[in-house]
Amino acid sequence: MDLAYVPAPDDTGAKTGERFEFQTQAALHAVLGMLCGNDVAHVTCEHFEDFLTARRVRGGQDGDLLWEFWQVKSRESGMPWGLGDLLGSKALKALWRTHQAVRGRGHSYLLVVGVEGQLKETEDVRLLASGQADQHQSVLDRVTGRLKASSDEIAAFLRLVRVRALPSRGELRLRNESIFSERGSHLQVQEVRSLFNRLEERIREAMRGHAGSSSPVDATEPAPGDGVLRRRLSADNLSDIWLALSNPYLQDFLHASQRAITQHPYSGLTGTSTPPLDSIYTPLRLRRTPEPASADAIGTRDRVGLGNDPVGLVLAEAGGGKSSLLRAIQAEQAGCLLRGQPVAFLAVLVPAAAILDGALPRAVASAASAELAGHGLMRDLPAEFFRARPVPEVDWLVLVDGLDEITDEESRKRLLAQLALLAAEPDCVHRFVVASRILPDQELELAGKGVPRYEILPFDGDGLVATAQAWFAWAGLPDADDKAEQFLVAVESAGLSGFASRPLLAAMLCQLYTKAPDERLPATRTELYRRFTEALIARMQDSGLVGIRQQAESTLRRFGLDAMTRGDAFLDRLPQWIDQFAADWRVRTDRDWASDLTAIAMGERPMAVPEEHWNRFVVAVLRRSGLLTGPAGRLEFAHRTLQEYCAARHLAQYPERHAAELGRQLELWGNPYQDDNPWSSPLHTASYIGFLLDAGVRSSIDGPETLRGLAVPENIRGCLLIAELLTLRVLVGDSWAHVVRAAADAAAEASEKPDEADEEWVDEPRSRVLAAEVLVVLDRERGLDRLESLARDEDTDCDFNEDPSHPGLSPRLLAASRVLDEDTARGIDLYVELAADDSLHGSVRIRMAEQVAEADDPRAEAVLEALASADLYFDDRLLAATYLAALAPDSAADHLYALITEHWQDPDWHDWCPEAIEALAELGDPRSQEFRLESS
Repeated sequence: MDLAYVPAPDDTGAKTGERFEFQTQAALHAVLGMLCGNDVAHVTCEHFEDFLTARRVRGGQDGDLLWEFWQVKSRESGMPWGLGDLLGSKALKALWRTHQAVRGRGHSYLLVVGVEGQLKETEDVRLLASGQADQHQSVLDRVTGRLKASSDEIAAFLRLVRVRALPSRGELRLRNESIFSERGSHLQVQEVRSLFNRLEERIREAMRGHAGSSSPVDATEPAPGDGVLRRRLSADNLSDIWLALSNPYLQDFLHASQRAITQHPYSGLTGTSTPPLDSIYTPLRLRRTPEPASADAIGTRDRVGLGNDPVGLVLAEAGGGKSSLLRAIQAEQAGCLLRGQPVAFLAVLVPAAAILDGALPRAVASAASAELAGHGLMRDLPAEFFRARPVPEVDWLVLVDGLDEITDEESRKRLLAQLALLAAEPDCVHRFVVASRILPDQELELAGKGVPRYEILPFDGDGLVATAQAWFAWAGLPDADDKAEQFLVAVESAGLSGFASRPLLAAMLCQLYTKAPDERLPATRTELYRRFTEALIARMQDSGLVGIRQQAESTLRRFGLDAMTRGDAFLDRLPQWIDQFAADWRVRTDRDWASDLTAIAMGERPMAVPEEHWNRFVVAVLRRSGLLTGPAGRLEFAHRTLQEYCAARHLAQYPERHAAELGRQLELWGNPYQDDNPWSSPLHTASYIGFLLDAGVRSSIDGPETLRGLAVPENIRGCLLIAELLTLRVLVGDSWAHVVRAAADAAAEASEKPDEADEEWVDEPRSRVLAAEVLVVLDRERGLDRLESLARDEDTDCDFNEDPSHPGLSPRLLAASRVLDEDTARGIDLYVELAADDSLHGSVRIRMAEQVAEADDPRAEAVLEALASADLYFDDRLLAATYLAALAPDSAADHLYALITEHWQDPDWHDWCPEAIEALAELGDPRSQEFRLESS
């Protein structure tokens, strides 16, 4: 137990720090031990004694501490301290009171007198200083007489006493400065002096009880007084100083990580002035699967839960916000550490392809250095920086972006398996969050069994309006809030609500709307990308001073007329070159298409232009296209969907190649079998297929008829592709209507309960629920009706009820949750109904009731009261009563009391009842004492 929970025997006086600067330096000396990485865990000022040092016990268990209570005494005379001086200082009397308050509580501790100056070289002082004064009868008698206690008690007390001579106050400060300067030898003299002064002030603040937040203490104990924690100096509230002293790379990394948030990945039309991501970023909603045992780990904010596990997966379709989410996490954690706020991990963002080969620390260091080079990183980060924890007890969270962009399936699998092995190593300093489009289950499962998957949910209306408001405000549009509402109306009128729910597409629409608010919004995704890329080219080739042609002419003029002519021709062919290499990359993944593009551009170099100068010109032009981003040696598309669109646009000029590519992609969806999970389909190809179908060419493939062949009940994955293309507004127009109807009919049939006479059909309730989810996309009302029917059918949970290991795995709960996602009011009504359904497993009913309470539905209290007294397992009823406490504390207390009483004589009561007793006590109910007395 932390000694902050133990009340001090008297007020030690927070004014001491204001009167004695010597005490400041003595406490600072102990704090330096913590900053230098020795065994000091934290230092608390003015609790019990002048300060209290907690040291980690070497060889002990995690959390074992040796406490040192320090009484600090100073005097001007400079004379050595004898036994009479020590007794007269009343230091032993103060430590005796502390000893009486602490003994018998199970703590390991020492009682230390720190004196300014020298100790007399006499036997009595030597024995007292070393904790052996109980062996000197004269000393024992004198201390016994002073403290008015028995000889045995004083002997035990003296064995814990230590006396330590400290330098004079001026000398002690100089020693502290010397230690501090040596620790910060990589800093400039002025930086060291400023940091040392800051540390001194932190000590004084702690003595006055103003140290701020501190490290968390044992949550199972009653909370200690806030005043005690505000006198504590720990790694948390000194992290800014520790960071500055730790190494020359950490602060550099943190500042660059914060600045990286300014780069928005979807800022193509914003010109040379790019909106900071944090100024236009709208937090995303996440849904975790499988759901954790505690709902606390699930939330609507985009950071909830991520990083809590050794490995986690973030899944979203193209343009779903994965990269923006990871950028925001890295910047947020860096900012917290720089502000001295506690963090559980420090995040570093790296592309998946960059860590595919080689040792992880070296690969991460190289990738992070390249990613942050454009954001003020002063020096390349070494591999050693990522081999150890960046801060004590703080792990690295490696944010692996773009797993799906590794086109080779075996390479993706190898990387996931490698990360799982690394995360499973003892005392691993790395956690991993891998972001990807949705990939087949057999691939994602290589990250480990039970690895949480966080699905990024699309924007709802509020999220879309918030995004538009941020964009319009940044762009300086008058009445940005009103414009955002008008934008939402325009989106809804154009039937683009679902389409615009993806962050990338929302950002593109916002930029087009900002540029031309009176123009009609694009009706299809291909039209949006066409207008977007055309606007990029128009911006790049603007005839004004900022246009690339004017700048190219100015750059190449000194090399002659031929150089300017060749440069102009290069700009004319640039869009076609980019399209060509986007298509080549889709087919030949072993090629470094960006290097090839640069090489061809170099082949256009006029003889009069030096190679290095022309190369800089080419890279600058490629970046100005708005399609490409990244450092010169590693240019890549700003988003993969832009690459897909450019590839499809190129293939549209060659019908035979287009037909072959479309056939190759659709072949992946053509295997007709009942899949346990249609989301294990190659969904990462759906976006590209959509662009190919929208390419507007005549080919030997009839798109509607080809997709119609996929729409059969036995191939729910084919129905899913059609649903995804519908969401992307690819299947727009009468020619596609019969395809959508056929897919809806197939999904409806697949979601029906199989005929018992059909022996070949194996009933997979979860597959039926997933088929109903596909149906919701194709035919919303029909799909919602089917989901409600599945949620009400007790046979849906037959397999689950045989092994109810986790409520989140209940197909009935899954069906109900999808209804809730689509229609909140309808979903809550269904949850209220199912919470009262005794055919459902109790843990599932509790989860239903919890959701009703979170929705602030007035029926929640009655639902929870019914469950708290129902014939359920003890832990389910306890959860119901716990959730009820927030709504009706008195009723919750009655239910807890009844629950404990009912199970008090159970042989296994100690496995259940203590938690319920604590819950009753937290409600302030005196009846909790009855059980405490009986159990003791």
